[in-house]
Amino acid sequence: MQIIHHKKNLYIVRSFRYVCHVLAKAVEVKYPESTLRVVGSFIFLRFFNPTLVAPDSENLCKPIENPRIRRALLLVTKIVQNLASDIRFGAKEPWMMVMNEFLEENITQMNAFLEEISVCC
Repeated sequence: MQIIHHKKNLYIVRSFRYVCHVLAKAVEVKYPESTLRVVGSFIFLRFFNPTLVAPDSENLCKPIENPRIRRALLLVTKIVQNLASDIRFGAKEPWMMVMNEFLEENITQMNAFLEEISVCC
């Protein structure tokens, strides 16, 4: 299973691109091999995943009361976070290791997205 390829010249708010760009450049100075990993970790942990795990808190849907749905959303955010951080599941969460193939198949598209949003306006 692969994620849908993003379109080139994706419209991203200029200030968001700027934050990603500054973060990427700051990391690149000391840890050039970790630039995309840090940008991905930051934007998904702080911006995207909170909305994925609790869309009702942002009024994107009606309140979610079913604990199984909450658990499923949490697992989705774990997968997306690992993809953005370029990390595979291991001994800490062995039940999630079945998702490593998905992560490996989609890391190229994620990195392309992270590079694109890190380009300053």
